[in-house]
Amino acid sequence: MNIHEDLLREEVATAAKGVLFGNGFRLLDPSKRDTQFTTKCVSAATSSGTALVATTDLFATARYLSDKQDEDYAKTCREALLHGVGIINLPTPPENGNANGPNDATTSRE
Repeated sequence: MNIHEDLLREEVATAAKGVLFGNGFRLLDPSKRDTQFTTKCVSAATSSGTALVATTDLFATARYLSDKQDEDYAKTCREALLHGVGIINLPTPPENGNANGPNDATTSRE
């Protein structure tokens, strides 16, 4: 609804890109969590062009970027969010502190 309400504003000409961060199973250890999004949610996201990101996937990215100013890696993350549809995986933070591309940024449609 926020995207549609934003588009109704006079000064907005195009719809924003939707990104939903999910924290399903938040009381379980991250290694024991199942898919964070229901089939219905993935279907709706796919049809609307929305990216779905599990907060467990976001954690490593946020921790890495809070410690390092890596503009190349940050750019690959933004591109993954901008172009991803359905459940996406953010690029894995580089171990050596220098990103060389989107690593394992993926888009999946269920």
